Amino acid sequence: MIFAAALKGSCRDREGEGDAAYVNAGIHQWLNFRHPPGILLCYVSLQYVSRQRMRNNKREIDRLTEQFQELFRQNDQDKQQGL
Repeated sequence: MIFAAALKGSCRDREGEGDAAYVNAGIHQWLNFRHPPGILLCYVSLQYVSRQRMRNNKREIDRLTEQFQELFRQNDQDKQQGL
């Protein structure tokens, strides 16, 4: 509000403009206080999505690893049976 008070004092050249400038500066200050929570929410959301993707990738890698292990087991069994 310090900026708004300074702005109000500098805009009193014409009748009635000081109050409008003060209100506008107050709105800008209010918007500045609203942005940090939005930025934080965006950051947390991106972290959540990133963790979900990592989990999905890990599941996919685990699934493929299991499939390869099964293929190797079958290959070893076929070799032992002489096929």
